Amino acid sequence: MNRGDRASPSWYTKTEELTPGPTWCVDIDGVLADARHRQYLIEGQYQDWDQFFQAAGGDGLLEPQKVLLDAVSSDTFIALVTARSDWIASLTVNWLIEHEIRWDLLVMRSTYDWRPSAAMKTEAVAQLRSRGFEPTLAIDDDRRNVAAYEKLEIPCLYIHSGYHE
Repeated sequence: MNRGDRASPSWYTKTEELTPGPTWCVDIDGVLADARHRQYLIEGQYQDWDQFFQAAGGDGLLEPQKVLLDAVSSDTFIALVTARSDWIASLTVNWLIEHEIRWDLLVMRSTYDWRPSAAMKTEAVAQLRSRGFEPTLAIDDDRRNVAAYEKLEIPCLYIHSGYHE
């Protein structure tokens, strides 16, 4: 796994060389990872984001979306674009390995990036495009992110997780 540059967002790859091409931008929490068991940590007046993210290793798998990624043509890149902070990159990669998730790129929020996830994901798409990747589809569970992808003229499949109302 290679660590991308320190700029926001942070990039991780599974292999040394990637030849850019058609790319799907796929969220993790609520799309691939079932984070219901930790949602209580960010509900109400006192939100514990550190504990919320530290508990991500215990997430279950949302199997239908894994099956979908497994069925995608091998010439399409899978970029996992998540608002998870990069301080849990190792935990996230271990979870992906444990659940045998197909991915080529992992794009995460930098540790001190406090922007809304839609802003971070908009920047991630700009970086993808500048490096020759062609986002052809996005999958997300937050309607604000769906709107951001659609504004960037990327069709987006909305998955209702119940986390964002």
